Amino acid sequence: MRARAQCKGRDCKVLTSFRRSCVAFAIDGANACGPHGWAKADNLARAQNIASEQCHRHGGRTCVIRAWVCDAKG
Repeated sequence: MRARAQCKGRDCKVLTSFRRSCVAFAIDGANACGPHGWAKADNLARAQNIASEQCHRHGGRTCVIRAWVCDAKG
């Protein structure tokens, strides 16, 4: 996997793989190293909503989507 090959830290690991879907990553905008959430779903809107909900659930107050990606069919 390209992401794993580019990772430089000792703690690098694959959290999920996806096909025909989307993945989103949310962080607390006020504390980028603090609460976060991620999700995989069949479409981008759903992945972003779930990631944001997870961020809030983990204590984030101003959660924002920081990154997202969809494959060709997602």
